[in-house]
Amino acid sequence: MAANLSAENAERQNTAADAVATHYALQYSKYNIPFSFKLDLPTILPIPKIDLCLTLSNLLENALEASLKTDSAKRHILVQAYLHSDRMILLTVENIFDGNITAKNGEYQSSKRSGCGIGLQSVRHIAEKSGGYSRFLYENGTFCATSYCGQRNNLLIPPISVIIPSRYPVMAIRALGVPRRHNA
Repeated sequence: MAANLSAENAERQNTAADAVATHYALQYSKYNIPFSFKLDLPTILPIPKIDLCLTLSNLLENALEASLKTDSAKRHILVQAYLHSDRMILLTVENIFDGNITAKNGEYQSSKRSGCGIGLQSVRHIAEKSGGYSRFLYENGTFCATSYCGQRNNLLIPPISVIIPSRYPVMAIRALGVPRRHNA
């Protein structure tokens, strides 16, 4: 299990995001869920820290709950977050799930109670209020949630939130024109 929870220097370290990630890293370790975090976020963000923490917490909690319902041999959670063009946070959480997802009228249904899931609605709302959007892709037992939060000015990112079942989730994200983060 890998956990790269902070960047290489203080200017590229967001302690709020690191605190959320550390909490979930402990939870994932407790349940023997393999995980990898790559967080490269600066101290100063284009959105309020509370919005980043709520988005990250909701996605990591959903990944934890889905993993606990999945065969332990198949479990893994991948998390990546970074700042794009100094204006947009790109956050992706990918996890394995048991294959059961219910969506009604474009909204995910809660696995805990009757009705829509509140966590993903919150993620979508935070992204949209900041000028971004969210995408939720699932196929063949893999769920990928991506949130784009921040100022969209002059970025070629469409202002929509959608649920897309995709045969190739990572390829679908690349097809949106969102650059993949490469470490130098």
